[in-house]
Amino acid sequence: MRIGRRYPALGWMQIASALAALASAPSRGARPPADTANREERRTFRPIADDPAQQTTVLYLNLEGATTHSGPDDSRTGQSSVCAAKIPAFDHRPYGDDAASVASQLTQLVQAYFADFDLQVVSKRPTSPQPYQMLIIGGDPGLCGLAEGLGGLAPLDCQDSEARSVGFVFSAPLTELIGVALVAAHEAGHLFGLPHLRDPCDVMTNALCPAGTKAFVDTFSAVAPDHEGRCGLREASSYQWLHERLGPAPPADQTTAGCNTSHAISSPPIVLLLLIFWRRQAWAKR
Repeated sequence: MRIGRRYPALGWMQIASALAALASAPSRGARPPADTANREERRTFRPIADDPAQQTTVLYLNLEGATTHSGPDDSRTGQSSVCAAKIPAFDHRPYGDDAASVASQLTQLVQAYFADFDLQVVSKRPTSPQPYQMLIIGGDPGLCGLAEGLGGLAPLDCQDSEARSVGFVFSAPLTELIGVALVAAHEAGHLFGLPHLRDPCDVMTNALCPAGTKAFVDTFSAVAPDHEGRCGLREASSYQWLHERLGPAPPADQTTAGCNTSHAISSPPIVLLLLIFWRRQAWAKR
């Protein structure tokens, strides 16, 4: 899951197939107290609106296809800092016969990864003036000039300063819907400023999780070699990072008020784990 070309580096990743495995939805269980001593100084986040009704961050899964143009990221106009291309609409047929049902399932799967955070995942473009992040889902990596088998592409927003970032999930190589959801959660993590981490069971790693289920983990992990030194970080907890940036999930009785009800559903069961292989390739400068 390669991040934006604005950060030249060497990276590896080829998504080869999906591995059948029974597992529960992303879960962290009891969380140990955070050891915050000697951690890196936190960066300045983009401001959160004073109006509580405007604080929920929105992640739009664009399944309709899009034509992106080079420029600073803007989810409203389709400008992208990492890829200018025509991305076809998401092909639901490998995952189910009914397009609406597949879209709903995918939204729920992605939402489950962010169940503890104040993030609303939707599959219809927001119409309110509130900024939203966007992942365009569909097509293959060749559309963005990338190697076959790569699952996604997104800018690494170290300062989390962009409110309208644009990322990509290439669904054509992914044979299972849970694989699409995992890549979407990973790329969304980059939009919120998370680099690759070493913990094999963290959503932000490219490694296979022996336990069978990935999640945003509430313990500190070293930054992976391909992102070492990025954003001034040597280690991070993806769970605490998102909790700080997005805030905690609102109480259950508030999740259905004026928003997509998928935010209020319980985490769906995850029955497949994405098997990821690595491919070394040189990353081009933007």
